[in-house]
Amino acid sequence: MLNELNKELKVIKINTRPVYFIDRDIFQEKTKVTLSGNLIFEGFQALKQVIYKEDKSKNMNLNNGLLKTAKDPFSSLIGFDGSLKYQVEQCKAAIRYPPNGIPILITGPTGSGKSFLAQIMFEYAIQQKIIKPDAPFLIFNCAEYANNQELLSANLFGYVKGAFTGADQDFKGVLEEADGGYLFLDEIHRLPPEGQEKLFLFMDKCIFRRVGETRGWRKARVRFIFATTEKTETFLISTFLRRIPIAIRIPSLNERPLSEKLHLIHHFFKEEALSLQKDLLITKQVLKAFISTDFKGNVGQLKNDIKFTCARAYNNFLNSKGETNYIEINLMTIPNHLIQIIKDGKLNLNNNVIKDELNDIKIGADSGTIDVLSLINKKEIDIYKSFYDELLELLKDIKGDTTSGVTIDKATVLIDDYFDKLMFNLQSSTKENYASIRFDTIHNCVHDVFELVKNKFDLKYYNTIGYKIACFINQSLEHRYFIDLNGYEKKAKYYLDILKNIYPRELNVTVKIADFIKSNLDIFLGPAEKLVLMLYLMGINKGRESNRIKAVIMAHGLSTASSIANVANHLLGENIFESFDMAIEVKTEDIIKN
Repeated sequence: MLNELNKELKVIKINTRPVYFIDRDIFQEKTKVTLSGNLIFEGFQALKQVIYKEDKSKNMNLNNGLLKTAKDPFSSLIGFDGSLKYQVEQCKAAIRYPPNGIPILITGPTGSGKSFLAQIMFEYAIQQKIIKPDAPFLIFNCAEYANNQELLSANLFGYVKGAFTGADQDFKGVLEEADGGYLFLDEIHRLPPEGQEKLFLFMDKCIFRRVGETRGWRKARVRFIFATTEKTETFLISTFLRRIPIAIRIPSLNERPLSEKLHLIHHFFKEEALSLQKDLLITKQVLKAFISTDFKGNVGQLKNDIKFTCARAYNNFLNSKGETNYIEINLMTIPNHLIQIIKDGKLNLNNNVIKDELNDIKIGADSGTIDVLSLINKKEIDIYKSFYDELLELLKDIKGDTTSGVTIDKATVLIDDYFDKLMFNLQSSTKENYASIRFDTIHNCVHDVFELVKNKFDLKYYNTIGYKIACFINQSLEHRYFIDLNGYEKKAKYYLDILKNIYPRELNVTVKIADFIKSNLDIFLGPAEKLVLMLYLMGINKGRESNRIKAVIMAHGLSTASSIANVANHLLGENIFESFDMAIEVKTEDIIKN
């Protein structure tokens, strides 16, 4: 809660151990110092320096100077602790690696934020004092020299006077200019093999010659960031690729969780409100349009479309001679291509993650943060929260022995019931969108990992089981932030630590499944997801460890038998009925014989 107040700029955070929080208003009242911007300091000494500087300059903006070195630059990247968490970790590893860092290749579609990430990497290196505060950050677009090898070499390495016609004086290339800092080579796929080969020696030994030089070597220490929209194997020669140990991919806008897309939408509208110095009233129809549209140009196009929308709305505001004290953003102000999508019926306004009762929102021209919970489907959030609250309450009876069987049974029934709700929600939504593609990818991965582990761990596995687990993982991606905000991770880890001593086999298979998903899809399952998955696997596999005779329900269809069994088990509070969902082409007689 204190961290949330800090994000709302209501308290100052002193990031020591232990962490201290100070009421912002009380601080300003006592010190007569006006604070603005992000309020995070590495220690009390840093905060004191602000007071001392205030004596010289009466209204210091903390976004400049001191505080910039205290805040992690990556925190300004929406998704740094979500869908881009792994990418951020890789970037930091590349920056910190001694002595000169590791070259890194950033891939991703146009407009996904590759250049922005490169800039943040540079800022982080300065913040960590890995490079000097005045170190250069140069951008070199390889597309400009793709068809001219001489011009490419001249601009990269520089040239000496008389090296070629028109070389009237010595010229420093970007490698020399970037000495001690970063060189961002954008559109690296436009760099021909000959150009890649020219970089080999420099990347290996940090030495080079200007064009026209025949003696001696020049030295420079440059950190490289490469970026491309293409597949690396289609344009990078193997010897060059080996010199770039770290490659990360930035997902497209539609691959990002809904919460992050909402953050981006709010952030860009907020930027325009600050620029115009006017409050913005955004109608729910506009919000739905921006949330549901597949922006081919990704984050870059989203930002431009929002800026265009605000420009139209501002013009309408001026024409109305300021009859209101805010600018209204409605469907008549959005770009024509969005209106055409709505007109053609291609806008997915019935997606279950967009609440029907979505209201207009007002974004002020002052500082503030987005309340994601107010924009995401409240009913869906309530179901999600209710499930975790009920599960963690149920697990309070868990003890460090094997007498917790009844509690485990109740937990698995609760989980199965929740999984059924997720299946229904997914099946009721449209199939022709990215969410469906992402789900299919997760489902295939879950199926593959079970094919690998089911025999080794003697697991019961049907397609319905994989489908349910995929639904759960898919849902967790949408609401990862919600687990963190409510402290579920810490509680889940506590129960995992208890259960691992009682059920080490089940925990082992859970960890292997989570590792497989992480390595294949870059999807990280935290303690909360692992706890749910472990309990579910214990429930579906319990029949193999019990001599008790159970009823078996068989039916054709994806989840007919399991749905009937789940309802009965839920009402009984115990796993009595086993289910077997048969493929539609399989005969009952064949199942009985086998």
